[in-house]
Amino acid sequence: MSLLAMTACHTYTPVESPAVGTVARVTVPVRGTNGGAAAVQAASLEGVVVNAGDTIVLAMPIRREWGDAQGVMRIDTVRLLRDQLSAIEAKRPSTGKSVLLGAAIAGGVATLALILDIKNGGDQSPVPDDDEFPPGGAVVTLRLASVLAWLFGGG
Repeated sequence: MSLLAMTACHTYTPVESPAVGTVARVTVPVRGTNGGAAAVQAASLEGVVVNAGDTIVLAMPIRREWGDAQGVMRIDTVRLLRDQLSAIEAKRPSTGKSVLLGAAIAGGVATLALILDIKNGGDQSPVPDDDEFPPGGAVVTLRLASVLAWLFGGG
């Protein structure tokens, strides 16, 4: 269950002022020139809110890696005036999206198990004849549906 919580789907909700300690995404208009004409684009920054007053301060972790398991984690802070921002959105786990994703994955696994079970005729594999059976050997047959039922607590 904790794996599902770590990989849960998220949604971004517009907020007036994000709470300190939450993850937020801010959108900043960027003005530049494109062949002499003024072009306005937007850049989005996401980080943990450190301060949310007239200035929004975001802590953004940056990981740099090189070589075998060597690297460094650096936390940069970005300060933006609230007047500079065109949007502020708080990142929150989306229970509905996570449930739908989990149901889709479980449905896909169940469908695959059913297809494989039907393809195999739904019966256990036949025991080989004595001439095909190695001395001292044993036959162990498992159906995918039985294994999945055991994994998900159904048997």
